[in-house]
Amino acid sequence: MGPCGQPAGWHTDHPGYGRCSWHGGAAPNGVKAAAEEQAYTQAREELAKLDVRPAGNPLEALQKLGGQVVAWQEACARLVNKLTDDQVRYPGSLRGEQIRAEIGMYQDAMRQSASVLTSLAKLDIDERLTAIQERDAALIAGALASALAGACLAPELAQRVRMDFASRMREISRAKAAAEAEDDDGAISGVVVRPR
Repeated sequence: MGPCGQPAGWHTDHPGYGRCSWHGGAAPNGVKAAAEEQAYTQAREELAKLDVRPAGNPLEALQKLGGQVVAWQEACARLVNKLTDDQVRYPGSLRGEQIRAEIGMYQDAMRQSASVLTSLAKLDIDERLTAIQERDAALIAGALASALAGACLAPELAQRVRMDFASRMREISRAKAAAEAEDDDGAISGVVVRPR
């Protein structure tokens, strides 16, 4: 409902979005604003369908942000891909042809992706995360060695425990890599360029 009590887009060609016909919804700028509102709403709905997981540390949070920006770009790409050739442009009432809001959103999303991903690359986050993981692995190995020494196990038994522990850690690592690879299978590469 708008401030006048009429539903959004009442008596316009964009019901549910933008202003009503009494308050500028049928004017060229009102139609354009409603189209942008509708496009952003649809893109947000696409983004909500994606599984974006929270991260436990700031470096992983930055990687998550990079993932969200790319996911937003992909959601916008889905909207652009749904357009037919005759929907990309439409005649404007005041000045020639107009480009659909989805195209502008996708262009903005590409610029945002480039900016965030460039920043991530400059921060060298992958190398920093690797260093953290190596430090964590050294701490785990040290804790295991201390526990085995404190248990006063025979050397053969302690070696068997180390081997079993290493094997289980490799299984966990493989399962984690498989889960991450499976998550990446649904990724969208971008806008599909249709042949003319």
